[in-house]
Amino acid sequence: MPEANIKHIFTKSAIALLAIASSVFLFIHILEYRSETESQKLAKLVEASLQEKKWEYADELTQKFMLRSLNWPLDFEEFGIWDILKLDCNRIKKIDTAWQESSDGKFGFSVQQKIWKSVELSLPNENRQYFERFELLYQKLGWNSESDTIEFYDISEKSISPDIPEGYFPSKQWTLSYLDGNPRPDALLILFKKLDSCHSS
Repeated sequence: MPEANIKHIFTKSAIALLAIASSVFLFIHILEYRSETESQKLAKLVEASLQEKKWEYADELTQKFMLRSLNWPLDFEEFGIWDILKLDCNRIKKIDTAWQESSDGKFGFSVQQKIWKSVELSLPNENRQYFERFELLYQKLGWNSESDTIEFYDISEKSISPDIPEGYFPSKQWTLSYLDGNPRPDALLILFKKLDSCHSS
C-alpha cells in the first residue's frame, strides 16, 4: 500500500479517535451535571456570586440553597426545623466559609453563631425571657424581629459599608414560616447546633 494512503488512513483514524474522545468527555460532563442535585448547583452559584461581591443576590441564593437542601419547597406550609440537623456538613461549611472569606470575616453563619454566644453570656437564661435574647440578637444583626423584613443598608457590590452590622448576611429569610410569615428563631439555634457538630467531626 502506498505511503500516502497509509498516512491518509492514519490521519482519518486519529481524527475519528479524537471525535470519539470528545464525545465521551461531553457525555461524562453531561452525566456529572445531571447527577448534581439542585442544592449542589445552588451552592456553586452562591460561591460564584460571593466571589463577585453580589451580596443580596448571594443571600437570595443562600435562602434557596437552605430550603432545597432541606427538601422544603419554597412555598412550604410545614416548617420541619429538625431537618436542619440532616444538612450535609461539607455543603453548609462551604457556604459558610464562602460568606466569611468574601466579606473578610464579617458575614456567615459562624459569625452569627459567635454573636449569639455573646448574647447568651450577656443575658443568662435564668434572668431573661427566651425571646428577649433573640430580640437582642436580631438587633445586633440588623434584623427586624417582628416581621419578615430586614433593615436596609447601602450595599455596594464591591465594598461593605461599615454601617452594615456584623453577621447581617445570610439574612433570616430562610427561617421564615410560611404559615404566618414570621421568622423562626429556633431554626437558627438548630443550625448553630449543626455547625458545632460539623466542626467537631
